[in-house]
Amino acid sequence: MRPINKFGFILFALLAIILAQVGSPQPAKAACGGVIYVNAASTAVSPTGCSWALAYKYLQDALADPTLTAGDKIWVAQGTYYPDEGGSSTNNDRYSTFTLKNGVEIYGGFNGTETSLTQRNSDPATNNTILSGDIDGTPLDKTNNAYHVVWASNVTATAILDGFTITGGNTQGDGHFGGGVYIINASPTLRNLIITDNQSPTGGGGGMFIGTDPGETTSSPTITSVTFSNNTAERGGGLFNQNSNPVLTNVIFTGNTATNGAGGGMNSQTANATDPPSVPTLNNVTFNGNTAVGGGGMLNSNSNAVMTNVTFSGNAAARRGGGLLNEDSTPTLTNVTFYNNTSTDSTTYADPRGGGGMLNINSNPTLNNVTFSANDSVLVGGDAMRNVNSNPQIRNSIFWDDINDEIQSDGTSTVTISDSVVKGGITGTNIITTDPKLGPLANNGGFTRTMALGVGSSAINQGGTVTACAATDQRGVTRPQGAACDIGAYEFDGAITLTVSSASGTYGGTVNLSATLESYGTPLSGKTINFTLNGVSAGSAVTNAAGVATLNAVSIAGIHAGVYPGGASSGTGASFAGDSIFVAGSDTDTLTVNPRPITVTAATDTKTYDGTTSSTGVPSITSGNLVGSDTAVWTQTFDNKNAGTNKTITPAGTVSDGNGGNNYTVTFQPVSTGVITAKALTVSGITAANKTYDGNTTATLNTASASLVGVVSGDTVTLNTASATGAFSDKSVGTGKTVTVSGLSLSGADAGNYSLTQPTTTADITAKALTVSGITASNKTYDGNTTATLNTASASLVGVVSGDTVTLNTASASGAFSDKYVGAGKTVTVSGL
Repeated sequence: MRPINKFGFILFALLAIILAQVGSPQPAKAACGGVIYVNAASTAVSPTGCSWALAYKYLQDALADPTLTAGDKIWVAQGTYYPDEGGSSTNNDRYSTFTLKNGVEIYGGFNGTETSLTQRNSDPATNNTILSGDIDGTPLDKTNNAYHVVWASNVTATAILDGFTITGGNTQGDGHFGGGVYIINASPTLRNLIITDNQSPTGGGGGMFIGTDPGETTSSPTITSVTFSNNTAERGGGLFNQNSNPVLTNVIFTGNTATNGAGGGMNSQTANATDPPSVPTLNNVTFNGNTAVGGGGMLNSNSNAVMTNVTFSGNAAARRGGGLLNEDSTPTLTNVTFYNNTSTDSTTYADPRGGGGMLNINSNPTLNNVTFSANDSVLVGGDAMRNVNSNPQIRNSIFWDDINDEIQSDGTSTVTISDSVVKGGITGTNIITTDPKLGPLANNGGFTRTMALGVGSSAINQGGTVTACAATDQRGVTRPQGAACDIGAYEFDGAITLTVSSASGTYGGTVNLSATLESYGTPLSGKTINFTLNGVSAGSAVTNAAGVATLNAVSIAGIHAGVYPGGASSGTGASFAGDSIFVAGSDTDTLTVNPRPITVTAATDTKTYDGTTSSTGVPSITSGNLVGSDTAVWTQTFDNKNAGTNKTITPAGTVSDGNGGNNYTVTFQPVSTGVITAKALTVSGITAANKTYDGNTTATLNTASASLVGVVSGDTVTLNTASATGAFSDKSVGTGKTVTVSGLSLSGADAGNYSLTQPTTTADITAKALTVSGITASNKTYDGNTTATLNTASASLVGVVSGDTVTLNTASASGAFSDKYVGAGKTVTVSGL
């Protein structure tokens, strides 16, 4: 399985380009006060990199900044950055790469507003800051992607890369190794990275390559909180380590593939069998779901790896070593779990094959507190471990319930085993063959998943009789917890009970969560409790000396009012070491969300009587408030329809909250300031009779056709005309004179809601005819004319209205006989009065 390689894969042209960028920057003056800003969304016309407002658009511009010096930091905002953009890069140049520099710290994960590094979210998945090798912009075709997204050569731990996703590197066509990150003769510090979807189709280390040239200082990069996922290579799908001693802490290898070699997750080896062995250190590392021909999770070849608190689960190898393959190596495994790894042992490949959990070839590993379970070597056997010309030292370890058998060795191997649980037994010291009662692989605390020991486990207090156990278990729990340490990777720390307290709060507000952790009645302090609220993670808190963890002011926005019983998907819950513990069948951990109280007060309103209780006023919330996007419709009504003052107005309404309004308790507050004014009615159909002047204004009315105008339909109102009187505007003669009606009144059940406007009409007053008395004419002798001599001394008017002042003027009076002829009693006509 060892590749024949002496680093001839590096093209001189590439090396020349990269080395030209390597080394500590020399300018004496710190760039921009020590921080250079980069933001892919920058629109600065003349960027200097000295603030977010003047940020460089391209990371290469920051790396090429002439003022950049050792000790400077580069802050990079979320966005995607390509190595062929900015600086002196050439567009679509596959040799373009982001080159780390001594003393320069590069941080991603900013949102572009921070003023201090501590404000940044270091999780690269939050403010996703991507270094992408997809330089030609064709995500589905990596043919022309950059050979190496990130490059580190001859740099020390002062070269820091922190908070990025590295993706899209493809070494096919040149270089062959390290599509995502290429490290040669260097020991940079790499933290908080996601290295995903890179490839080295004809070489090693799709995600990362670490190498050391002959005669150079051994590369020892520090790799912390890094995830290698879905990377592909011929060998070492996630990481290919050669002649180097990296230190991996809190690292995950998942879904990586070695297509034609070993080490789906990680391949650690040397270029030549005679080279000093590589010595990688793995602390808190997970290998899950990786595949390869050999060593589905990891290959050690002339590699004396030191592996502590490591889990291999669900890895698969077509030929051998489903979880771990050791060739010519002496690795040390402490607190390691192998679960459900598979070697299909395909007959396509030559022997040696097999070893579902681990296969050792010419290797002498040391295992202390290691657990094997559910591993499978499909055809050959050695489901947990198979040994070929190897002499493993096994101490305080569990081999239980692997698919067919546990440990298988050829005739050239010797297994030295003590203080261990082995199903079916094996030759050794203090070998236990009864059930260790392993729990499922789960998050029981610590960085890696483990298999807890159940109550009554045969492994409890049975370790360390021949060889001392590890000081802690795989989770970091101190050993021993009992009279002696336990066998396997998990130390049983007592019958733990977690009591979750009930919680209550008001809709749209917060609640305080509390839980108590005890072991046999003794409070457990310093333990992290993960709380759930209505099935959703609410956060975590650490238990105090009393074993109580409290998480205050947890938002319950979005949870409807009601009582939720405890459970995995409702109520309040908590978990310790990953196992949800709820108080089943009781109300001790219920979540009560009380309706939010609000007071709605009616608005003052004045209207004219309309026969209804409706009000156009809009009530308002005078105490409390609606939450979020909740809405409400408020209305109000008068207490009755009748006209009056100080009337009571009562509000009403509904809330739209997605819960039928049940998230609120609404108090409706009436007011007594409403006013309904009487409606004015008019009268039609009344007429007045014409009259002859009589010296007064009295008018005679005709009310037979009188009717009310404006009565609300359905109301009972009667017009009373019995006392109606009419009056001309004055007594004088005239036509179309206004006659004012009075004395009309209303009666009926609804009369009180109306006012009556007395009507008017018109009529004529004609002049009164007067006569004259007391005028006499003198007799005369015929004179041939009709002139008569009048005597007006006793003339007077007849018919004048009493009190009127009327004078008869006689000065111009004249008389005329009816003709000139002689006659007695002849008519004399008077004129000129």
